[in-house]
Amino acid sequence: MELTGRLTADATIHTLTDERQVTNFTTVMNDRFTTKAGEKRDVATFVKCAYWVSPKAAAHLKKGSIISVYGRIGIDVYNNAEGEAQGSLTLH
Repeated sequence: MELTGRLTADATIHTLTDERQVTNFTTVMNDRFTTKAGEKRDVATFVKCAYWVSPKAAAHLKKGSIISVYGRIGIDVYNNAEGEAQGSLTLH
């Protein structure tokens, strides 16, 4: 899947217990449309991204930058503390 969006914050690098490093960042894709009733709506879709190839990419991933990424998408679904279903998209 290929996505184009804007970075919501600077990328961060996390080191795992086995010394592998992953670069994490979130991108938002904004969409504007008009309903049949003539009401204008804005929808923002946030996608978490995990980049495993090289932590050097983090230096270029700054808040507000427009990026295009591709990979496989995963869905994380869980219940929060109030018992409500929550979910998020992650691109690897």
